[in-house]
Amino acid sequence: MSLSDRAGVAVPLLVTPEVIAEASGGAVHAADPRLPVLIDGATNALRAWLGWHVAPVITEVMTLDGNGHTTMQLPSTHVLSVDALAINGQTIQPHLYGWSQAGMIELYSGAFPERFRSVRVMVKHGYPSLPAFASIVTNTVLGAMSSPMGATREQAGELSIAWERNGLQLTSKDKETLAPYKIQSWT
Repeated sequence: MSLSDRAGVAVPLLVTPEVIAEASGGAVHAADPRLPVLIDGATNALRAWLGWHVAPVITEVMTLDGNGHTTMQLPSTHVLSVDALAINGQTIQPHLYGWSQAGMIELYSGAFPERFRSVRVMVKHGYPSLPAFASIVTNTVLGAMSSPMGATREQAGELSIAWERNGLQLTSKDKETLAPYKIQSWT
């Protein structure tokens, strides 16, 4: 496969309306028209916070900005293979670079140019599944459905109830759970 064969990939969702309905214990129906939008929103928000798609495993061509160094961090923390690399349109032979599962790529000679969109790399990356991610998406969607206006507390006389989760927000526990999968920023 060449670098021009696959410029973008539609990444499937890890949670379905049926999963949300089951997790709600019947309080939410899979046919609820709000579910697709909420699932998509929660999934995209998590992926944006993490800095990459995380799961499932996909093959993707990335166009990246060069950094002027011999190594670069790919937007992934779980690389399974690097199938092609080109710099300024010139294909780099596999014996001239190396990569790590953690998402680093290294040139054995020279450096990546310090130019925008100068590096194209085809990677196979991601996890086959990530139950923690799916669980957080599910809980985030259920939280948004239980409090669509963002209420965190209700009170009637002396009786009150408070919710940890409201709207499409990540809790501190969510962030702690997903931290190992987040792209690190060293700047």
